[in-house]
Parts: sequence; structure tokens; C-alpha cells
Amino acid sequence: MYKFALVCVAFFLVACSSEPGPLSPDALPPPRCTIVGGFSCPQFSITDAGVSFVVANMLGVDAENVIVKLDNVECGISEERSVGNLKHAQTTESLFFACDVEGTFRGDIIIVYTRAGESLNYTTMGNLFGQPR
Repeated sequence: MYKFALVCVAFFLVACSSEPGPLSPDALPPPRCTIVGGFSCPQFSITDAGVSFVVANMLGVDAENVIVKLDNVECGISEERSVGNLKHAQTTESLFFACDVEGTFRGDIIIVYTRAGESLNYTTMGNLFGQPR
């Protein structure tokens, strides 16, 4: 019984000493831009006027006929940008998508490409999340 009381007191002290911020329903995760499958999103921004991001080719091979699409239901965005060919480790220029961002932005990134020397199309996805700054 004594050990149970000590465990309860320790749990209570840990719970009381923690900051309420991380457990608050108003707290949001930090803004992020993630793309899987050999591409990355090293830079991005979300403003009231729209979103912009840079795509980097980390496939290990050159990518050809690269198309980047952004979908967001709240803004009604479903636009694509043809960025042409991206050599390995090369980045695109900043891609801007106009949108009246109110509150938190959640967008899906879809990238369609062909590996250099192949004819098969590949698709990879990611997401962009955050509030305007």
C-alpha cells in the first residue's frame, strides 16, 4: 500500500509540474512541409495571400517531366506547376500558390515524375501544414 501511495504522489507531482501548453487543445504542432519518396521540401512559407515552397530532388537520380500539384479544399486550390527536369540534389524555384488562407492551412502535395532513362511515371506525395505568418 505504501508503494502504491508513493507512485500516486510521484505521478501527481509530475502532472502538476508539467506545463499546460503541450496538452492544451489550442496548441498546434509547428508548421511543416514534408514530401516522401525521394523528394524534400527544404523551404516553405504560408501567408494570408497563399503558400510557397521549394522542392528538392533527393532520388539519387535525375528526375524528368516533374509536375508538382497542390490540393487544398478550404481554398479551393487544385493547381499544378510543370517544373521540367530536376537533376539529383537540384531544387526548384519557389512555387507560389495563391489562396486566401484563414486559420490553419492543410494542403496535399502530389509530385509526378519520370526517372531519367525510364518511361514509367512515378507519383509521390507530401503535405504542407501551418498558420499564416
